[in-house]
Amino acid sequence: MATDELAKKLERREKINEGVEEGTLKSTQVFNPYTEFKEFSRKQVQDFKKTFD
Repeated sequence: MATDELAKKLERREKINEGVEEGTLKSTQVFNPYTEFKEFSRKQVQDFKKTFD
């Protein structure tokens, strides 16, 4: 069971290394509420974060 999973992962990695299959890139985008909601002051955003977190 675990060997099948490992074999599938290794097979996929080998295909990616050979260029047969393309790997997926992870998103590095970061959410910054201060720049996203420019209509609110930093204090207002902090108050909203306290309210909703």
